[in-house]
Amino acid sequence: MNDFTRQHVNRNHLKQIPIYPEFFRHEPVNFLNLYIKNDKESLYQSAFQNQLSILRYAPDAVDVMPLEISKAQGILKIKQLIGNPNLKIYAFGDQNNDLSMFSFADYGIAMHQASDPLKQRATYIAQTDHGVLEGLQHYRLI
Repeated sequence: MNDFTRQHVNRNHLKQIPIYPEFFRHEPVNFLNLYIKNDKESLYQSAFQNQLSILRYAPDAVDVMPLEISKAQGILKIKQLIGNPNLKIYAFGDQNNDLSMFSFADYGIAMHQASDPLKQRATYIAQTDHGVLEGLQHYRLI
């Protein structure tokens, strides 16, 4: 933990963040957060083009994943496992790392504090800080 990562933790109102420096030595890793400033992101994008998906989700953090891993892929997998390709999908999100998920969802519900690009793709934008409840009620799911 350093000043830069602490800033991210505080901005997102996160509480206790466990840090396990040796985790990668005994567990598979298919996702990580990289804490970098905007001006450094293009260096990583260039260095790992066609190898990794690097997507900014916060002012000081990016998601790093294998190209074949995404929330959209998760939706496709769920539809496949359920065996109903016509199943309506409702996705809830707040950051740019949810854009791929909104692309495959029938209904994308953006949280009140969501990023502007996500709000532009949303079918509904929450008006309060209780976006999941509001979205479920809006679409009469509860």
